[in-house]
Amino acid sequence: MAKSKDSSFYEKTLRALSYITVEPSVTVSLFVLYLYATLGKQYIFLRLAQDYNLTQTSRETSCNETVDDPEDTDYLLFQKVSAETASWVFYLSIATFVPAIFSTVVLGSWSDKFGRKFPILASSFGFVILILGYVIVINLNAPVPYLIIGHFLCGLLGDSATLLTCSYSYITDITKPKERTFRITVIETCAGVGGLISGLSGGVWLDRKGFVTPFWYLLAFTVLNFIYVVIRIDADDKNWFANLKYLFTKEPFVHMYEVLKPQPINKRRHISIILYIASYFVIITSIAGISLILVVYEIGLPFCWNPIQVGISQAIVQSGNFVILALVKIFTGVTAEVKLIILGLTSNFVSCFILAFAVSDWMIYFALVIQMVYLIPSPILRSQLSRVVSTDEIGPVFALQSCVGNISWIVASGLFNSVFAATIDSALPGAAFLLSPVLILIFGVLYRFAYVTSKHSLLTLPDEYSSTDEDKL
Repeated sequence: MAKSKDSSFYEKTLRALSYITVEPSVTVSLFVLYLYATLGKQYIFLRLAQDYNLTQTSRETSCNETVDDPEDTDYLLFQKVSAETASWVFYLSIATFVPAIFSTVVLGSWSDKFGRKFPILASSFGFVILILGYVIVINLNAPVPYLIIGHFLCGLLGDSATLLTCSYSYITDITKPKERTFRITVIETCAGVGGLISGLSGGVWLDRKGFVTPFWYLLAFTVLNFIYVVIRIDADDKNWFANLKYLFTKEPFVHMYEVLKPQPINKRRHISIILYIASYFVIITSIAGISLILVVYEIGLPFCWNPIQVGISQAIVQSGNFVILALVKIFTGVTAEVKLIILGLTSNFVSCFILAFAVSDWMIYFALVIQMVYLIPSPILRSQLSRVVSTDEIGPVFALQSCVGNISWIVASGLFNSVFAATIDSALPGAAFLLSPVLILIFGVLYRFAYVTSKHSLLTLPDEYSSTDEDKL
């Protein structure tokens, strides 16, 4: 009898573990992504400060000055370092996301035909190369421009966009429509878990060990993640080398066009898709812009946050993913999704105003707490868009969405970083945060039309939403 119970428990455990597939890979990859992004910005800041012969002591002296002295050389130089850091963040974003625009489309389409494993492996290997580039630059104290090589190769192999695209597609392949929003939100939450761990550990790690040790560990994590994908994710078609020629054809782009063109039965569907994609572009531009300048804003004058404070701020933002997961699980249905999007937009809108006019540390912390659910529109938009198209079109649609997401990061990097660099030495150094409320208003208009044109498709799905669900938008 005891053996029977043990066997039953063992079988249940194996059955539960069988549901875990891409989630650990997403968690580890996003942990690496968030941590290298946070530590990388701080490294670039201190590396550029070193080029100007500015020390931590001179930085602390400038931070402790109660009145900004326009004649103080160190103060002016540190403001210049902040502006140059923002510029280099922009250059590295370009190096990553421009090649990723094309690789995401091609690898996403490839995954529809030959399986999800190869694209996930490619993006995982891209992270290995990226972190290896940081390890080399940091250990050799090489110039910052050398980081562009690793960023470019990572983008060429798909970056996080391909990883998430194929992960979402994989989950969509194995789920029913009624559970899709929740399962997609689980993937988003796994990304949030990675960000939360990086926020809690990164600051303390950097404060005690410097930059060298954390990046060596990040390299180890990326290698282990690559090995996990090799072992755990099943391949639909293992004849990869014979199929690689597909990557160099026009078929992926033709496949995407087929999804976007007017359909004989539903002639308005392509309008819905375009409006959803446009809405996604605007909201991700807002989210990306905040992410790109927040750390530089915190470590620069007058706040001068240390690595532990920066880590805590990142942990606050990423812990919001658990709140989002709970909200999506509790409030189901199209009307509830619309209300959750409004909640996320309000969170973003209010927090950015507080960040723009912040004059003390507590104001930044308060803004970040309010900002905890600002990511909620992203999984809902993905889910709603996947329910507008047919099952065999989900891959190209998610690839298109990730492609647009990459373009959003490029636009956000150029827009927010340029405004931040131009206003850092002004009376309102946080002026760049005010770009986000403007984008939110634009998103509201686009999403309203996207929802109206796709409402019938969303409300008549079998086994998911009742056709009596009323429109309350």
